[in-house]
Amino acid sequence: MLFISTRKNFWDSKSIPDYDEMKEVNLSDMTTGPGLDADWRIRGWENKRILILVHGYNNTAKNVQEAYCDIYNNCRDIVLKNDGTQIYDEIVGYVWPGEDNFLEFDKAVNLAEKSAERLRFWIEKIKSTANNVTLDVFTHSLGGRVILSTLKNLAHETQIDHVFTTAAAVNSDSMETNLEFFGANLKSKIFYVFHSIYDPVLRFAYQIDKGYHALGLTGPKDPAFVIGNQPNVKVVNCKNYITTHGGYKSCKPVFEYIRDEINSSYAKPRYVTL
Repeated sequence: MLFISTRKNFWDSKSIPDYDEMKEVNLSDMTTGPGLDADWRIRGWENKRILILVHGYNNTAKNVQEAYCDIYNNCRDIVLKNDGTQIYDEIVGYVWPGEDNFLEFDKAVNLAEKSAERLRFWIEKIKSTANNVTLDVFTHSLGGRVILSTLKNLAHETQIDHVFTTAAAVNSDSMETNLEFFGANLKSKIFYVFHSIYDPVLRFAYQIDKGYHALGLTGPKDPAFVIGNQPNVKVVNCKNYITTHGGYKSCKPVFEYIRDEINSSYAKPRYVTL
């Protein structure tokens, strides 16, 4: 699987390097190949559909391996075109230094903001280098902050197709008028919020730390604002399936929903419960 790393020495979960690296990674043992010519690799994505994965905080190399392997396999097994062929021509794991200790959330937030600048560079590079590339992003937990910060600062002409946020560890009202990520959703064609009230990390740890509901716990705070002002936002309630913070990566109905959304040729409800 192809990886882009914003971690020092490729796997250091605490430090941002002077420059990023792109390498092939063997998911069975996390061994890495040599650094790749990114321009050459990206040019090969012309007219193709690419999915970028963005993990959350408190992730060692082993955590990343397990999570990305699950997502990769579910995409390959479930997220298929109507004719049974693969929707995604390539799945890319983005690795950022989100700390490796559950108690270092505030440090991880700071690193998420810095990493967003690096991810913005890569997204703009991909969109400007590979003609007619379709680019989707799948995030988990604090990876939601990474992509929202990235979207907020993307060049005006750059747009991602589908953004799938799961268990987003940002405030539930953060996309409303004049708040932190207001307007960020406009840099995607469709922005998805997958949430579950039974996510124990967001229900207890996030709320105690921030004193606020997380977007990935309750969904957007004001549904009326979403319906009236954010026509490209879709909200997916996963309470019937998600009872752990990391449950999305192995949840078959989540990937079936993603498949059906990409394949659909007609407008579907913007608020759904799986």
